Amino acid sequence: MKPKFILSLLISFLLIQSVNAQWEIKNLNETSRYQGVIKFKNDSLGLFMGGNSTFLKSTDVGETWNLFQLKTKVVINDFQFVGDSSIFAVGNYYDANGKNISGKLIKSENLGESWDSIANIPGKQLLSLHFFDSDSGVVAGYDGIYRTTNGGISWDTVWSITQNGYKYGGLHQLNFPSTQTGYAIGQGRTLHNNPSFEEFLLKSTNAGLTWKVIDKFPQSLTTVYFIDEVVGFMGVGDGGIYKTSDGGNTWIEIPTDPYRRNSIKSIQFISENKGFATGGDVKLLALRAEAVGGGSSFSILKTIDGGETWASYDTLGIPLNSIWFLNDTTGFVSGDFELIMKTSGKMDELPKNYPWNLVETSGIDEHGTSKLAINVYPNPTSGILFIRNICQNNQIKSISIVNTSAQIIGIHNQISAKELVQLNLSDQKPGIYFIKIGYSDKAEFVKIVKK
Repeated sequence: MKPKFILSLLISFLLIQSVNAQWEIKNLNETSRYQGVIKFKNDSLGLFMGGNSTFLKSTDVGETWNLFQLKTKVVINDFQFVGDSSIFAVGNYYDANGKNISGKLIKSENLGESWDSIANIPGKQLLSLHFFDSDSGVVAGYDGIYRTTNGGISWDTVWSITQNGYKYGGLHQLNFPSTQTGYAIGQGRTLHNNPSFEEFLLKSTNAGLTWKVIDKFPQSLTTVYFIDEVVGFMGVGDGGIYKTSDGGNTWIEIPTDPYRRNSIKSIQFISENKGFATGGDVKLLALRAEAVGGGSSFSILKTIDGGETWASYDTLGIPLNSIWFLNDTTGFVSGDFELIMKTSGKMDELPKNYPWNLVETSGIDEHGTSKLAINVYPNPTSGILFIRNICQNNQIKSISIVNTSAQIIGIHNQISAKELVQLNLSDQKPGIYFIKIGYSDKAEFVKIVKK
């Protein structure tokens, strides 16, 4: 075989492996429960900003992330690249007792190498921002939306919760698909003793100077994203996605996997047709046709038809809240524990070093002992696994073996009250699995390591 032909085959093989690569963990802090927002300025420079007055910066397409310490104490909720070298970020400053002191706006003029505190808004929580240039911008948070024309030195209230019929509430997120047109989602409570909030969508057509409520929704709104002034999407707390094709005047619910229960926290489109979304919650998805269980989980979704349909990867795991794709294949997600994962193609397979020790699994500890008095042993196992029901008041109805792609690979549903159930995982490859123990009205999971 000729050397050039061998080299060509090798290059082709490496390209195929790259396209099919699974997620890779690029950052993790097991001592922190903070989430963060991940965004890229270009194909190489990215930032991850969140809690604990720190942030991460990458200059090599997210392969490595360097830790920076902010001089000011702030929990960052949102940030934005502006111009060639500026970055604005908003968040909150809390005292030692966890009381919110003020909302903060900070700014870097050298791509994050150093930061200055620009403004404090006492007693407010700032959750989102959009700057049109280095002088003009809007921020949103508890009680309303605020606008500046002098780089954050002074602010005008352009929309107020209390002036629009609510006792209290706030705006969660801003999104401007163009210079003039912007959207904001929020919630307000009309009475202090009213247990429910009204969820609403605001729209501005004059660069955030004035805002108007254009629709209200029964579900909690979690994120908003517009491709342009006409086509947009919203994520909701029960895992649904809404789409508009007329600038937010009317919305349709996009059919998604009925067994997904993760809140959609972040949506991004890289073209008119191709988009991505992610989310997570401390409620486990209903594993395919099984009953809803408990535990922490996440979803990653992709559309190639302009958001008409979404393919979804749902599994137990660390909840996610932010997504950013550079192109069709290279993308990032981030979540709890300052987790950053990168993919170069394949989105439905977790890395072999995934931190399963940080995943909540419905009250069953690492030794297989549950609050409902179930013992699962030995764990780790080389193949044979035993499940013993110690408390006869909680009769097991079914036992399922689930892999990390949320696929049920085995079911045992003929169980007597005193039975010691034996499962055989000998035919399964080494890795992480979950044993789902189903009762008449609940389910719980135990993480299993197959050696």
